[in-house]
Amino acid sequence: MAMKVKLILVLLNSLFIIQACIRQERKQGEKMDVVEHIKKEVPVPLDTSVNGIILDDTVSLNNILGKRLPVTDLSNYGECTVCSNIDGTEILILCVNYGGYINQYDKFVVVPSHSIIQPKRIRQTLLKKFCSGLGAYIGCDIKEIEKQMMMMKKVQYKTAEGVEIVYSQSLPDWPYHCEYHFMNNRLTRYEFDYRDP
Repeated sequence: MAMKVKLILVLLNSLFIIQACIRQERKQGEKMDVVEHIKKEVPVPLDTSVNGIILDDTVSLNNILGKRLPVTDLSNYGECTVCSNIDGTEILILCVNYGGYINQYDKFVVVPSHSIIQPKRIRQTLLKKFCSGLGAYIGCDIKEIEKQMMMMKKVQYKTAEGVEIVYSQSLPDWPYHCEYHFMNNRLTRYEFDYRDP
């Protein structure tokens, strides 16, 4: 079972790396390009990157954040690297669920910095905000990205602060999960990861 999961992760990761790196134009009579192949295989959009850092991809992470990242043990997240945006208002948590290689993370969590207990080791980046591949960022209006979430499960909660809306997606045949939390129609948190099916 563990070998099947690893194989699926490697294959899925390879597809996403190819998608991120290759933009082919299709001419009549030629092979279908990678992006069209993924859309055909997975009929819903998958959010797998933050500012070009791709889940489970050491190359994209090294190119954007560098090779030496501090690793810490953060409660509720386990072994992870914590990064902040340039002004320290947002936190990107890069988690390792299954172990793996150095700088290979399979879960990304983006939250406002005031919402978590600050660890001692935070890597400050030069990024103004953490923006996902589907265009999600902390504070964005729900209308900006609602179209990408049409196929996701939607749950509403009443809280003391207002109405919280959570969009989530787990695919039965793919080890992938994502969640987007909105409070009063503003994105307050998002995360995505690879999980055991």
